[in-house]
Amino acid sequence: SARSASLGTGGLVGCHGHRSAFVQHRRHLVGGHQPEAGGGLSDVLQRVLGQPAVGHVGLSVDVASPDTLKERVEVVRRREAYERDRDGFVRAWSRKDAAVRRKVAKAQAMLDQVETPDAVLELAANICLRLGVDGLRGELTLMRAARARAALAGRNEVTKADLVAIAPMALRHRLRRDPLDEAGSAVRVERAVGEVANGAAGHA
Repeated sequence: SARSASLGTGGLVGCHGHRSAFVQHRRHLVGGHQPEAGGGLSDVLQRVLGQPAVGHVGLSVDVASPDTLKERVEVVRRREAYERDRDGFVRAWSRKDAAVRRKVAKAQAMLDQVETPDAVLELAANICLRLGVDGLRGELTLMRAARARAALAGRNEVTKADLVAIAPMALRHRLRRDPLDEAGSAVRVERAVGEVANGAAGHA
């Protein structure tokens, strides 16, 4: 709605009163939300877009604080370096950033050449059936993301490993709440993937 969301010149959408931010890039919306700030993903999208649109969310990830001493120290070190000299920090990382951009561009160029074997498609459908995912958006998103992962690795065929790696991101926000299962959504997806994959291997 007009009162709860604002679009800045940089394409940043913010929910007033909620620690959420979304960046519009071409046809895609990339954003973050802290659940402790109040409201779930559906609530946030309602405020930003005027509609829940959770079914249209492609990938969803949990971002946690680093859990090792080395990582935490490195994060603080980089943050301080950025605050002391932002331009210098950007220059220092420009080469690595450019390498990542080249890798992504190469993956995008070969994406149409990536094939998905029937066995992988069947595994994706079985996982979604096991989780009770409504509609077919789960399978479609799962396969598109798995193809992108394969392309990023320079491969022209999707593997079951791609599917297993991407499943929590593609499916965790599509689950119905189960009052008898206290496990988090990502854990439920990982559990279902393991059960289905092991079952498929057992029948192979």
